[in-house]
Amino acid sequence: MTLAIFIHYILEMDPLLFLSFVFWAGVGVLLCLLLSANQRSTVNNMQTRFNWRCLLFYNRKRILISFILILVTIRFSKQLIGLDQNSFSAFIIGFGSDHLGKFIQHKLSDIRDKQLNPNQEQ
Repeated sequence: MTLAIFIHYILEMDPLLFLSFVFWAGVGVLLCLLLSANQRSTVNNMQTRFNWRCLLFYNRKRILISFILILVTIRFSKQLIGLDQNSFSAFIIGFGSDHLGKFIQHKLSDIRDKQLNPNQEQ
C-alpha cells in the first residue's frame, strides 16, 4: 500500500480538499479571535494598540485546542453532524470550534484552580 492510498483511507477524501477545508475553518477561528480581541484586558498590558504577536501568543492554547477540534470535526463531519462537506460548513466548524475551544480552556483552568486551592469556594 502506498502512502497516498493510506492517507486517502485515513481522511476518506482528497488530501487537498481536506487542506482547503482546514484553511476555511482556520479563517473562521481567526475571525472569532479578531472579534474577541477588543475584550482583552489593557490594565495589565501596557500596550493599547492591536498587536498580532500578542493576539497569537496569549491565545496559543485556544488556537491549539481549536486546531485539534477542527481536524477531528472535519474528518468526522458527515458522521457527527450530517453536513455535506463544503467551504461554508468548514468555516462554520472553525467558528464554532473556537467557541468550544474557549469553553474547554476555561473548564480546564477551573479544574486546575480547584486542584491548587481545594479549600477555596467559588
